[in-house]
Amino acid sequence: MEGKIMENKEMNFSGKGILTVITGIIIMGSTIATLSSYLLDLIML
Repeated sequence: MEGKIMENKEMNFSGKGILTVITGIIIMGSTIATLSSYLLDLIML
């Protein structure tokens, strides 16, 4: 029984890790996009 519980915990952890990475990439991407558009506005002015 305990072996099964451990496996489930590891599965949940890896799933959460992947979600965290994806969320981080999305946040980073939107931040970079905002900064680059802001810089473009500065250059245009």
